[in-house]
Amino acid sequence: MSYHFFAASLPMLGFNAPPPMTVDAFRALCAEAMTGTDYAALAALLDNGETRNGFVLAWRNCDAMIRNAVVRQRAVRTGTAADAAKWTRPQTGIEVFVENAVASAFQEGDPMKRELALAKLRWTKVEDIAGFDNFSVEYLMAYSIKLSILNAIASADAEKGSERLRGLVRTEARPEV
Repeated sequence: MSYHFFAASLPMLGFNAPPPMTVDAFRALCAEAMTGTDYAALAALLDNGETRNGFVLAWRNCDAMIRNAVVRQRAVRTGTAADAAKWTRPQTGIEVFVENAVASAFQEGDPMKRELALAKLRWTKVEDIAGFDNFSVEYLMAYSIKLSILNAIASADAEKGSERLRGLVRTEARPEV
């Protein structure tokens, strides 16, 4: 089904722009505008629920590819590459573009820049999966993922992250009694 009026009424999203709303606010709008089947697929996407929806399954596979590439990069950095397989998720296929983009992100010394590069990769991939119809249910599902990305970026706080890291380092450095 096409959602011409609804999709056209949504604010534009830009990767470097602040999120225009929360994911919950978007979900509430979708509950009013989408058919029951389409909304159920969106809810499954957002809540990690069961679905047979092609877009949701394709996105989950793509996200697994990205996460698995991150696992492999972290394992290489920590010298535990042989153990990386036990932390990966099932996925279908492999994309060299994803592997290279994750490897490139891990060249960043600044953890925030690394996370932004990974977020940009997710943004790009979800646009690929959604296709070119800006009035489709796939566009709306991609919109929800992009909105999630923007909200995560907006909520990132370098000082809180640094404090959390210092706390972890202090905890790891303490000798057991």
